[in-house]
Amino acid sequence: VVVRINDVGRAEAVRLDADYNPQEPEIRDSLERFVTRFYTRNGFAVPEAIEALPLYLDTPIFDVWRKEVMAALPDIAQGIGLVRVRILNCRIDNPAGAKTTGTTAYIRIATDDMSNTGALIPSSAKGYEVVIKFKMGVYPNIKDATLRDQWVVRNPLGVKVMDITRTRYTGMDVDDQ
Repeated sequence: VVVRINDVGRAEAVRLDADYNPQEPEIRDSLERFVTRFYTRNGFAVPEAIEALPLYLDTPIFDVWRKEVMAALPDIAQGIGLVRVRILNCRIDNPAGAKTTGTTAYIRIATDDMSNTGALIPSSAKGYEVVIKFKMGVYPNIKDATLRDQWVVRNPLGVKVMDITRTRYTGMDVDDQ
């Protein structure tokens, strides 16, 4: 079940089933949460991401990400290499096709380095353009209701990322915060 705000501003519950078509704000929110999990590096975010990201990623992409994160874990445990992610904007090509044919999202992010105490390091902001090829409504066939409910809580729209790339970006919207 997803709670959606209708045209008159009231919250209404919408059942997730084969006929459900996510709206653009729902897709954007889901992708922004995914990108934040994928690039954030700290002792709280990484364990949660290790559990959640296999639900979003094709296995080869997850395996590469997991290998990078596992190599960084000793440093992260010591407060080295900590990174915070800020979403600057998100644009989705053909959101209506996200469920049927798949589509592409362009998400501009800024990352900020953090000290071992969690404080932001001044002038450490870096900008990136993240391009995600994805499809919506890809749900696993899980018979166990408890496991299925755990899966749906972490990825309610059934986002499946087939490809993700990140390139450096420099712009006025990448400011230090």
